[in-house]
Amino acid sequence: MEDIHPIKKLAFEYLKNADDNELSQCMAKNTQNLISKTVEHCIQKISNINKNKNESLAVLATSILHFLLTNLLIPSQRKVNYRRLDLDIVIPDLKTLQTNPQNCLIIVIAETTNPDKINTQINRIIEIQPHVDRIWLVLGKDVDVGFRKYVVGKNFHLIIHDMVKTIDLKKHAKLNVFRT
Repeated sequence: MEDIHPIKKLAFEYLKNADDNELSQCMAKNTQNLISKTVEHCIQKISNINKNKNESLAVLATSILHFLLTNLLIPSQRKVNYRRLDLDIVIPDLKTLQTNPQNCLIIVIAETTNPDKINTQINRIIEIQPHVDRIWLVLGKDVDVGFRKYVVGKNFHLIIHDMVKTIDLKKHAKLNVFRT
């Protein structure tokens, strides 16, 4: 059995133990508050787990996104390889990326703050997703790059809200149970 990363475990425990009423309200309407509280709770503890802050914040962001995408029933593929590129999150799926890329969102979770490395990674992704407004970057620290970005502890709490506004998720839902 695969060991669970301690930061992922910390985030999942917080999210799973959130007050049921708060969690259901957040799932129905406002993920922003839940994301902010989870980041605030976990960020104080992650420096004791991993000294590499960028890597820690990337794991935290990934954990929060995976939890919420699953619990909100947002169709996504995670940690996939497509045309020799490792993609963190593809919404809704690779099939849509191939056939209708303007209706597909790629979320890149950067473990670095080096703008050259980030831009190199994004430029490779542009080869498969020509709609650059559909490539979003999640960062642990604000870095000046020319793409839409969400910084953990700054505006990361808006990502699910923006995701729902950007992509018409209802037409991708198998059960069509989204609350937007």
